[in-house]
Amino acid sequence: MTGLGKVSAMPDGIQIDLSVVSQKSDYPQTLAHLNGRVKEIVDAIARAGTNEPVITKSYAISEVWSDQYDEENRKFQGYKAAQQLTVTIPLDTVLLGHVVSELAKSASKPSMDITFVIRRKEVMEKAARIAAANKAKEAASDLAEVAGLELVSVKSITFVAGKSNSGSGSPRMSSLAQYDMVSIASVTPDVISHEETVHMVWQAAPKD
Repeated sequence: MTGLGKVSAMPDGIQIDLSVVSQKSDYPQTLAHLNGRVKEIVDAIARAGTNEPVITKSYAISEVWSDQYDEENRKFQGYKAAQQLTVTIPLDTVLLGHVVSELAKSASKPSMDITFVIRRKEVMEKAARIAAANKAKEAASDLAEVAGLELVSVKSITFVAGKSNSGSGSPRMSSLAQYDMVSIASVTPDVISHEETVHMVWQAAPKD
């Protein structure tokens, strides 16, 4: 039997995703410049009044060539490094304003996305799985009852990784220049929903 469980909750956090890029002719210079911009981000967020950790989501460094695919004419231009970071703060638009203000004053110059989130999404995922399992068991019990059987034991349980729907209402921006505290403060976050699917195979026997 298959059961679908869905739970919904209001967001309790704001996830801020930040990206910085550095390109220099020299490898050490590229890394130093990137690290400097990252430090500016970390310091700015701390000055805003939050001790939430800034976590690196991805990091990459590559060579830069002109006419890259032309073996005869291509020329080495240097290195490009990129780092994506994320920090999740409580659902507090005043604190968000402080964070963005400090970032704008810093020399980090990141691109930025802001999204409403559930901070402990594993709790929502577990609740959805339990709901799905209960629905699968309920459906199996109904069919067994009609067939004059009773459920004896579970032979197997599998589940399909769930999906979340954050709805609309998440303020997003690609640069600090787009930031408008008045407009963001007026945004009302939608509920966030999460679904899980559970497949259960039961062994049944005739009723006594």
